[in-house]
Amino acid sequence: MADDAEFDEYLMTVVETALGKSQSERSEYLRLVCAGNERLYKEARERVMWEERMGGFLSDPLINTDPDKEKPAAVVVVPQAPAVSRRRWLAAPIALAALLIGWKLFLLAGPAPVRLAILPFTGAGIPQDLAKALSIDVERRLTGSRRNFEILAPIDPNQQFQTAEEAAQSGATHVLQAGMEPGRSRISLREVTSGKEFFQLEKNYAQLFDLADEIMAGLSKTLSLKVHRGVSKNAYTVYLTGLAFLRKDNQQSLKSFLRAAELDRGALSPLFGAAEAEWMRYLQGDGRDAGDRAAAYLNQCKAIQPDSVAVLILTGLYQMEYGNYEAAAKELEEAVRIDPANRDAWQTLVMAQISMGKPEAAMAFSRTALEANPESYWPYLLLASLLERQQPAEAAKIREALLKKFPRAPSEAALKNRYKDQ
Repeated sequence: MADDAEFDEYLMTVVETALGKSQSERSEYLRLVCAGNERLYKEARERVMWEERMGGFLSDPLINTDPDKEKPAAVVVVPQAPAVSRRRWLAAPIALAALLIGWKLFLLAGPAPVRLAILPFTGAGIPQDLAKALSIDVERRLTGSRRNFEILAPIDPNQQFQTAEEAAQSGATHVLQAGMEPGRSRISLREVTSGKEFFQLEKNYAQLFDLADEIMAGLSKTLSLKVHRGVSKNAYTVYLTGLAFLRKDNQQSLKSFLRAAELDRGALSPLFGAAEAEWMRYLQGDGRDAGDRAAAYLNQCKAIQPDSVAVLILTGLYQMEYGNYEAAAKELEEAVRIDPANRDAWQTLVMAQISMGKPEAAMAFSRTALEANPESYWPYLLLASLLERQQPAEAAKIREALLKKFPRAPSEAALKNRYKDQ
């Protein structure tokens, strides 16, 4: 904040908005809006807790109404605070402004952005489906592993870059390559602009598990990532088989994931794979039971790792499918808070806002996504699609800027159909 007065004003806005929510929602709201600002969170939480303990004793309504009449919806009750910070605010617009300021304060901080392009893994004597499954496993274990870290994923057919030069045209800062053949495998991580090679590994890996483990260790050390736990060695090949069958034969994929879960009890990845397989079956017309089974697996995933971005996004999609848009928005806001560079989280969050009839919030989140990720192609597409009807001229300018900056950027249809195409 610029000075103490501005901080006090913003603090009171946050406290007022928190007290307007149910007691069970207040902690989550404060954690979200104060993310990245420890002082704000501490002071807001103390004031809210004090008010809760006092049971409203210190509340002094700015507008008094007849106690025998139902309070009009427009009446705003603001808790009293020290005189220096007491203000009268219009709750709705200020609450939205506070939320967006909180997001921007959170998104501005952090290490330098890294956009990692995973070039197609190649393998001689190794089934290509397993080679691709290995790259997908790498992507998933990296998702949400650091702020300002984006993966240009091998799972997306529109991002199958063959060279570092092609990846650079969609904003990649680094490229990861892996080539596998009997008796020898080679892994390298390079910076796009300078061509600097951060690490290169070349040796015989007895199993794909060892290769994946080496990749994770190299990336974690070089890019300061906190990678997620993978699947144990004895379950890894079975798990990769599940990834290889996913979206081709979801029933077979499900069997492989469940077998991997038996071999490595407590691992997140096989259970999330099972949730995805059931979700794919639901989307392909297997009925609501498949969707509900997907939700059951997601609940098991949350018990293992409640802050998994992938789990939060798929849970949000599930909630949206059944019309639970408020619940979906909570899941997706948490996903964006953890991983501000995650395009799927932002895109689905915007979809949830639109579904709730909140176009202004959808637009605000879309602009925030672009501000947070100006060197990525997808925020331009997201914002342009929202502006298309109301402000077509601005939408055209955004697309023009996009194509100038990223000549290989995929279409808006590809962005919208990402989950369907995966």
